Amino acid sequence: MPASPIKRNSIPMKSDDIMKAAGGEKPHRLFLYLPSQRKDGSAIGNFEEIADRTAETLTERFGGVTSYPATGYFNSSEGIQREAVRVLEFYCPQAKLAGEQPFIWNLVLSLHAELSQESMALSVNGSLLLFSGDREGGLL
Repeated sequence: MPASPIKRNSIPMKSDDIMKAAGGEKPHRLFLYLPSQRKDGSAIGNFEEIADRTAETLTERFGGVTSYPATGYFNSSEGIQREAVRVLEFYCPQAKLAGEQPFIWNLVLSLHAELSQESMALSVNGSLLLFSGDREGGLL
């Protein structure tokens, strides 16, 4: 069997070594879900442009974004609906999240209006938040 070209570090690491290397704090993991259709079911013509612009905005603010396509399913009065979505994954240091909440909130609400949505989804550390422009403050 040929030798693996990947060289592994033989020095054992403890789990807290990784946290020390990361500055001692575990960052918050956020996912922003961008739908490709308006609430009436019509396609968003400049969807890729909006997704790229949003990813660039988040990158400038948080240092990086991972963007990937997905398929979303949801119930409607017409039954189960399916649509293409773009998932933007990014991280925010614990110490910065409180100060960044207004920025994130306003970004999601502006996308809600621009994309003509009934609601927008943002996940923070596995907890899903749904934003709607119809309610005070925007959070459902």
